[in-house]
Amino acid sequence: MLARSGIEGCAVRGIQMATLAKNAKTIESLKPGPKRQAFTIKGATGLRLVVHPSGRKVWYAVFTDAKRARRWIEIGPYSDQGWTLSKATDKAARIIGEKPSKADATLASTFGELFALWISEYAQAKLRTWKDEQARYDNHLASIAHVPIGKLERKDVRDIRDRVLASSGPIQSNRVVALFNRVMNWAVDEDRAKFNPASRLRKVGEENRRERTLSEIELKAIWQELSEELQVVPHVGGLNKADMDAAKYVRLALKLLIVTGQRRGEVIGIRRSEIDGDWWTIPGSRTKNGLPHRVPLTDTALAIIAQADVGEYLFPSTKTDNAIRPDAVTKQLARTCKRLGIEGVGPHDIRRTVGTTLRKLGVSVEDRSHVLNHVYGAKSKVTSWNYDAGEHDAEKRSALLIWEKWLAQLLW
Repeated sequence: MLARSGIEGCAVRGIQMATLAKNAKTIESLKPGPKRQAFTIKGATGLRLVVHPSGRKVWYAVFTDAKRARRWIEIGPYSDQGWTLSKATDKAARIIGEKPSKADATLASTFGELFALWISEYAQAKLRTWKDEQARYDNHLASIAHVPIGKLERKDVRDIRDRVLASSGPIQSNRVVALFNRVMNWAVDEDRAKFNPASRLRKVGEENRRERTLSEIELKAIWQELSEELQVVPHVGGLNKADMDAAKYVRLALKLLIVTGQRRGEVIGIRRSEIDGDWWTIPGSRTKNGLPHRVPLTDTALAIIAQADVGEYLFPSTKTDNAIRPDAVTKQLARTCKRLGIEGVGPHDIRRTVGTTLRKLGVSVEDRSHVLNHVYGAKSKVTSWNYDAGEHDAEKRSALLIWEKWLAQLLW
């Protein structure tokens, strides 16, 4: 990238950075990478452009405040009809010239600027799910990023709530409102906003606890459909190799999810380095409870893995250097179920089916918990894993062998 016209490379604190020429065409032609990238603009003091892997480009004004703290104030997303290079340069100059205090800057800033501060100063340090919250903001709340904090009204949030309800359902709608409240309540506590305009805003729907499990007929039909699709994909005309690989990896990931009962994110992110013989160790950084989790790999699981990619990720994305996206698995399962006439099934329902079936097959609640990495009591302490690692390997393998035998009788 650094060799491209209009971009100069420089090292800052050991991190490779880049400076863009002050040229609209150079900025327009920037392509996203696998990780978030930040650029300075030559001749535009304090102006930064952040390019997200999704392709979204956002302007920031960067300066050092009176307390010698480095401040990033979001200006807004790049657009040839919105925050152009010229407008962003002028806005950054005004912000830097004013050098607002920590409190005054936020009171006078937009919701987008406040959210950026919440992410950097609170969420990244406190929330393991901060990336999910960032995505939720990008998808639903970015539409009010330009609105000054003092001018936000209850109806603004209510309109977003209802729009998300129509497009994504009550659960996502409730999550978006909760995120807005979380940001604004934090701002009030930090004296960065005077009040939360959406305080006690009514939820639009109740989140019913899901009880959906797959029947034997449904599970068999889904497995057989995935197997047939894997045979058909290499012969479908009009698909290039990347598309065929992507289709293959998503379907293999779904089959591994069925065989192991692990969470969707843990399955799609599986790395070659996590596998040791017939054991798969999921690091704590990738598990919901933060604890490493050892999963025994049965013959069926190993056969699926043998069909996966030979690189570091077993199920790599064909568009980035990371694993396939979680929603790719969800959408593929939805398409498969639609063809089969099966309704209301998501990836987590497969995991629930594994747990429910193991119970019916006589596996104890403790052993099911070990298989599914549901921890409680002393085991819930991170330090205890160092002593308990491998302690329940035999029980987990026994349970998954019971599951594999039941599956084999159902499928073959």
